[in-house]
Amino acid sequence: QGLPGIDPQQIQQRAKEFLRDKLVVTNDAEWGVIEVRLTKVVQLKVQTQMGGAGLIGGSRFGGSGGGMDQIVRALFGIEPMPETEALQKAIDNHASKADLKYALAKYVEARKRKQVELEKAQGDLRPVLTSHQEATLVLMGLLD
Repeated sequence: QGLPGIDPQQIQQRAKEFLRDKLVVTNDAEWGVIEVRLTKVVQLKVQTQMGGAGLIGGSRFGGSGGGMDQIVRALFGIEPMPETEALQKAIDNHASKADLKYALAKYVEARKRKQVELEKAQGDLRPVLTSHQEATLVLMGLLD
């Protein structure tokens, strides 16, 4: 399961500490408000960019839920979108052109829905940030 010697929770905690330091948040109460909203943005960003499959999705790299894919999902608390799995299955099974086109359309539609969710989450995050924090997250690619 996953990669030997790698604890996704420990990596996730370090990533959160890195973000907290980068955003110069010293107050625990302030971080509590930012962290919840920022986590949602990060999760949705990964889903919109990767289709929820992780950085290397699908069964091509060690099976669904194996290896690096499992680590990425654990880090971001993400399950792959069903449309991602359906499209990957259609590709792996050399589905007919019509079936592949259908699976692709459903996948694209699902990513568009996730994009709308991401934009809302980004909008919810902005009001609790300072200008410095907002600029930092824009440079990091987490805010548009």
